Amino acid sequence: MNTEPSEFKVSGATPDQQTVAPISTRNSSRSAKTLLLTLLAAALCFIIVPSTATFASGGGGGGGGGGGVAGKCGTITSISASPVRLSATEGGYTASSLQIRGQVNNCSIYLQRYWIDFAEPTNTNINCKAAFSVFPSTVWSSGSTQSFSASGNITKTAVATAEGCVGAHTVTAVLRSRTDGSVLSTVNVNYTVSL
Repeated sequence: MNTEPSEFKVSGATPDQQTVAPISTRNSSRSAKTLLLTLLAAALCFIIVPSTATFASGGGGGGGGGGGVAGKCGTITSISASPVRLSATEGGYTASSLQIRGQVNNCSIYLQRYWIDFAEPTNTNINCKAAFSVFPSTVWSSGSTQSFSASGNITKTAVATAEGCVGAHTVTAVLRSRTDGSVLSTVNVNYTVSL
């Protein structure tokens, strides 16, 4: 049996124009063009969809199950804050350190690095409020949940009076992407200041 592709002759053409490419060659050429166009279209999708697009926080499960978002994503899944004590000193009152602990889940399909800002935006007493950040060295793998710990002093210097400092405080924790600083998750946590 002859397995060579058959050629077609075109009548009325010059000898150079009479032979037409075999059918299998024409189909291979068409398949190659189709493959090339498909790859080009896929490449354009990666170029057209910017990597800095904003995605909602959430998605993905914890514990190594893999994240579900194809971009920056992270969620503060738990957080707690220690009580703070004011102590009278020669120059006024100083506070013990505020300890904040929690966990962050990477809901992205990519490795992620984060930082967390802690502030008290509703506290009007500028001399007695949390304002610090933590930059964990951890790299979160897709779907993983890792712990963080931070501490800061709510009194930068001794305050003259305990008034306006003693009582309930609310800290806002803002999880940010180390890629561009975009906000991924925001939670509030309460703590108390006492004498």
